[in-house]
Amino acid sequence: QSADIYLRFLDGLVDEIVEVRSTNRSKEFLQQNSIIKDIIRGYSVESVDTTVNPFAGVRNDGITVIAKIVEMIAVILGRYRKKGAVPIGHDDERQRLAASSLAVLKRFIGWIDLNLVINDATYNGFSISKTLFSCLGDETSEDDEEGLSVQAAQCILELVNKGMEP
Repeated sequence: QSADIYLRFLDGLVDEIVEVRSTNRSKEFLQQNSIIKDIIRGYSVESVDTTVNPFAGVRNDGITVIAKIVEMIAVILGRYRKKGAVPIGHDDERQRLAASSLAVLKRFIGWIDLNLVINDATYNGFSISKTLFSCLGDETSEDDEEGLSVQAAQCILELVNKGMEP
């Protein structure tokens, strides 16, 4: 599944770029990751020294990388949350992909502009904020810590923890 590969890639991106612990990491490595995060968020990096930043001079065209990432997560969630999105007999896979999309989104919430997730931002007519709350009502077994409703609740908790006004 291409959706599964994409979500795993994003999960790895968060591990390697966003949530890198400073243990045994050089100052240059941490600075490079900071620049990459800024580029993903669409911040201007023109003032950064070109010897450290190979992307210096890149201009924001209004569509940020993170906006496209959130859009693709929304597309995956919208597609796999619906019954009938996968062949009959693969309902567990459908639910796993929908929950995985929220698990990845949760990892991004702490460092992105919340307007990408809240304020009725829509992607192909699909609202993430409304879907988060509607996912809370999805069936999840008591011992399922990775189910859709649990992941939706954790996304909402991340939004609250971030503490930004909508």
